[in-house]
Amino acid sequence: TQSTGNCYYQVYRRSQQAISQMSSVRLEDSSPKLLTEARDMKLAVPGTYYPGQPIIKIHMVDPHVGVIKSKQKPRKLSMIGSDGLTYTFLLKGNEDIRQDERAMQLFGLVNSLLAHSQNTAEQNLSIQRYSVIPLSKNSGLSGWRPHSDTLHHLIQDHRMKTCVDKSLEVKLTQKYCQCYEKLPLMMKIEVFEEVLNCTTGEDLAIILYQKSPSAEIWFERRKNYILSHAVMCMVGYILGLGDRHPSNIMMDRKTGNLIHCDFGESFDVARDREKYPETVPFRLTRMMTKAMEVTGIHGTYTLTCNDVMEVLRNNATSVLAVLETFLYDPLLNWRLNSEKEGTDCATSEVRNARAVEVLTKVRKKLYGIDDVTDERLEVVDQVQSLIRQATLSENLCQLYTGWCPFW
Repeated sequence: TQSTGNCYYQVYRRSQQAISQMSSVRLEDSSPKLLTEARDMKLAVPGTYYPGQPIIKIHMVDPHVGVIKSKQKPRKLSMIGSDGLTYTFLLKGNEDIRQDERAMQLFGLVNSLLAHSQNTAEQNLSIQRYSVIPLSKNSGLSGWRPHSDTLHHLIQDHRMKTCVDKSLEVKLTQKYCQCYEKLPLMMKIEVFEEVLNCTTGEDLAIILYQKSPSAEIWFERRKNYILSHAVMCMVGYILGLGDRHPSNIMMDRKTGNLIHCDFGESFDVARDREKYPETVPFRLTRMMTKAMEVTGIHGTYTLTCNDVMEVLRNNATSVLAVLETFLYDPLLNWRLNSEKEGTDCATSEVRNARAVEVLTKVRKKLYGIDDVTDERLEVVDQVQSLIRQATLSENLCQLYTGWCPFW
């Protein structure tokens, strides 16, 4: 029996290795029905339906499905539309993307508000959106973002080409102290700042420069990078968006725009969790700041933040109305309790109480109420306070290693 068990284990290991190395799947092997029956359908291609516009129907599904080499191994699925164009999606399993869909709805409202405000419309400010189609509570389709890479991938690729250790900062931290996570706060700050002094943090700035074929394109991409980052920092703060590590932020290689993904940690869930609570309102690390070049955060970035926050505060009623529908949605608001109650089956009273609490926080943000003093701040003062919180070493050093606070 032991030899039989070993035999089965060897087969299991080999099959797991083969699956992990798989880069594509043939549809005829994995879903022959989808290949043969999903032709000339009456269904619209997901994410393409607009009222009053011609319906682009699904003509067929591409027989070759790519496998993305990440933890959940999502599939890259393409559909041919009735207009002859190819529409590509990321098919996600074991992941609830219903909250991502709601976030896209909020971003649609924000884009509309920005387009109707003179200051923001002149700068053509908007949030990069993509289609999100939940298929069930743990699967769905997400629009493929062409010629985009995560910041984590871009930085790792750059360091590999320049022969720099991709975990340089982490190894320096371990060199100074083996038990960094257990250090008192003051000692953490000291180690954190010492590591920053030993490294340049210019990776992202160099990437933007080296990947631009001319000075004009580099300037345009840098401007788009700053503007898109400023917009998402302010909107993300209002939404209470956390978990902004480099794998959840992508950059469009052609335009320089930043595109955010994975909105599961919304409504300050990340700030309220017991283990490694997030201590910053948004991602504004040294590497992000240095990519803004000479003016850093004191030029276009801050001015854009002021303009966006002013639009959000002037339209607080509209933003609150949209967010309130999310919070009271019975399909979604269980997320607000999963951290504290430890179960998805919290009573409706508990869920509603938590929704009221979160909505009160959002209202305070939109009215510029300071968390500490409870004073109402002007837009400029509120933005300066947020930027200070996001760049303070005292806050950054408390974040978990996977968030990459050194980057």
